[in-house]
Amino acid sequence: MFTRTIDDALDRHMFGHIEVAFAHDYDAEDPMSWNDHLFAGIQRNDDNSIPSDQDGHLTEYYRLLDHKEEALDNLNILGSMWADKGVDLSRLGEENEVEEYEAYEYIDSMNCYDDAVEEMNEYREYNLQAWDEWGAPEFRIVINVDLARENTGLELATEESIEELAQGIVDSYGAWAEGSVYVVGIENHETGDDDDIMGGVYGNIYSREFAAEVANNMGYEVTV
Repeated sequence: MFTRTIDDALDRHMFGHIEVAFAHDYDAEDPMSWNDHLFAGIQRNDDNSIPSDQDGHLTEYYRLLDHKEEALDNLNILGSMWADKGVDLSRLGEENEVEEYEAYEYIDSMNCYDDAVEEMNEYREYNLQAWDEWGAPEFRIVINVDLARENTGLELATEESIEELAQGIVDSYGAWAEGSVYVVGIENHETGDDDDIMGGVYGNIYSREFAAEVANNMGYEVTV
């Protein structure tokens, strides 16, 4: 019935009379469009790459980062200038210590810096590699932690657990971006039953252990 998957298989595994075959899934969805991934934005570390950031998490994070760095630059410039003049920064509010507009600029930059840092605390940024048979492309991923907790139901109580979540997303997105998403077709050569087929399969299709796991998850009882 689903002979294309069997006939065009990239790899196939026989478990007695059960044949498990894998072909490319040309209709695989971008995993970043899945509802439980809408707390993240991702982009390959390549100047020509297009980000997958439909809810704007990458955009917002880097906007905040720009504001933070701009405010920090202003603070450093004013601080260096006043240090050369022997100004005591703790006395900014006192008369004649510095020009009033300079004091306001310093305080405004400090407030901008603090606000950006506070908002950035909602996010985590990682540079992670997606390991598959085609290599190890590197991706930037930004996660809104509160939204991640809400969407996944995970506690994400440690930095390690947040990074583990990010790595899983990078792996699935990297596989999709590299074309490493598959359709599995299963054929029973003994009974002649119609093939079973399932798309959206991620994993090492060249591993018999993985093929057996997929078959068992589809209701077949096979052993390696």
